[in-house]
Amino acid sequence: MDNIHALITVRMSSTRLGGKCMLLLYDGSVLEHVIKRVRAFGMIPVISTTREDWGDDSLTPIERTAKRLGVLCYCGPNEDKLLRWKETCDKFNIDKFVTVDCDDPYFDDELSRLAYDALSHADVVKPNMHAYLGSHGWALRKSAIDKSCKTKKSSDTEMMWYHLDSSLVIVGQRPPHLREFEQGLRLTLDYEEDYWLLKTVSRHLKFDCTRDDIVRFFEANPGLRKINDFRNEAWKQGQEKR
Repeated sequence: MDNIHALITVRMSSTRLGGKCMLLLYDGSVLEHVIKRVRAFGMIPVISTTREDWGDDSLTPIERTAKRLGVLCYCGPNEDKLLRWKETCDKFNIDKFVTVDCDDPYFDDELSRLAYDALSHADVVKPNMHAYLGSHGWALRKSAIDKSCKTKKSSDTEMMWYHLDSSLVIVGQRPPHLREFEQGLRLTLDYEEDYWLLKTVSRHLKFDCTRDDIVRFFEANPGLRKINDFRNEAWKQGQEKR
């Protein structure tokens, strides 16, 4: 079985909720929680971040967290996510990986592993948007990043899917056991309301809870999703504008 590298994409700045990766979740920061969850699922955490405008030689809070927890960490270009991922993979000799956004503290290991396994017949595996938002990210071969960095038309690749090379074999994730209830359930951290909901989940479920645990919890408490449901449309419009 492969040792699966999980590239944790995280930055300190955010136009909607600044410093969100350092907000408290369970007994540490959101970033610490994501690292613990990656390790609990038997994957190797690798932080891919930026120094942004930190302005001196001291470590950023993200770098300090990585050092304290013994996590591989690389600081790359601020806006060019594809190049940042390429340089991270070059630094740590990674040839394929799954992405785990620090915005998604309840990512699911099953969906991440299914995406990784699908790289046996693809260059890139897209997430399935019928699972709850924040359930899993992308899976990519390093060779796909290399090729895309050569053909991208812009150095602003935050919305990286627009910049993937057209010759790549890109497939969709086809996970089993998706419940209709999952679609539209928002467990990603962009807005203050998202944080309120994630904190509620943290009070009722263990840090390494499964996707089934999460979906059953919301099926039993359907009113909770109203806390941030209305943010889905604003998030979608923001993605389309970038």
